[in-house]
Amino acid sequence: MLELQAFLTGLLRRQCELVGGAAGLAILAPGASRRGGVVARFQSQRAEAVAGHGGLAGGGVLTAALVARAERMAEEMCADPTGEGATRVRVEQAAGARGTAMYGEGPRTRLIAAPLLTEGRVEGACVVVRVGEGTVSDEALMALALSAAQFEAFLWRRQCLAESEQKTMLRETVELLDA
Repeated sequence: MLELQAFLTGLLRRQCELVGGAAGLAILAPGASRRGGVVARFQSQRAEAVAGHGGLAGGGVLTAALVARAERMAEEMCADPTGEGATRVRVEQAAGARGTAMYGEGPRTRLIAAPLLTEGRVEGACVVVRVGEGTVSDEALMALALSAAQFEAFLWRRQCLAESEQKTMLRETVELLDA
């Protein structure tokens, strides 16, 4: 699980760099061998600067309300029965964070969710929190979606390594028995 968490934290860091995000969450649906929920978090140095000067209290962009909304986005992507809407990057305006700013003067916050797919099924989502004005280009959203595809490659690589280790142990056992 630590290996998966480290991989997803690195993926979030790269995704935040792609779209100018301040923070990110990797959320997985519950499965046979894992609990669902937030598996990894990433908060850039830019996030502390935004939090300190943008009217956000608590010194961080990932407030409880943003985490809850990100979890709902991931659940919605996983629960989509058609699968069509779940395989696209989603961008949503988040409710303004409470802090010292008044009447909507705080920073605009967008949540950008990219699905984590394995064998065509949505297993979760990486949600990037983007604070500030400006839009995200279509090219950046496409790059974000493509970067999320690394999740499936990671799982396949991990499975191949596990099978290789098992075969090596089996071969060594057979050699010991033969000797």
